[in-house]
Amino acid sequence: MIYLRKQPPLLAFIYLFIAFQVHIRLLGPVIIPRPLNFYLFLILTGAGVGLILGAIKLFQLKKTTLKFDEALTEASTPTALVTEGVYGFSRNPMYAGMILILAGISAWFATPWVFLAPLAFFLTAHYFFIPKEEQLLEAVFGEVYVAYQRHVRRWL
Repeated sequence: MIYLRKQPPLLAFIYLFIAFQVHIRLLGPVIIPRPLNFYLFLILTGAGVGLILGAIKLFQLKKTTLKFDEALTEASTPTALVTEGVYGFSRNPMYAGMILILAGISAWFATPWVFLAPLAFFLTAHYFFIPKEEQLLEAVFGEVYVAYQRHVRRWL
């Protein structure tokens, strides 16, 4: 799990792959009628991609790293706390974006089984990735990060 903890997009893909395998084998009822599933796919995946790209752009503008891990090496220690843009309303827009993309793909297939992927990824991010990252950010930025936590929600 150490490697996967550092690779949330890979883990999101693995969850989607597993849910899709269950979908193929069990099928199940279609819970979102066509063409609504297509519109939900476009809206959710578009919103997810927008959140992720917006967050990445802010990191680039602040010249800080996306390679954040518990080792806190020179290459992985953030040099700036990003609090504007999408980070002004969510502390985790990249995770939220991945969940929206998974939900959009799930809407496309429209069976309950595929919705296990965004649920599993949400639970993994919420209980495993984010608490560790928040602990590390507090260690790096101290009271500034604690104040940010008080004013901005973890999710949307």
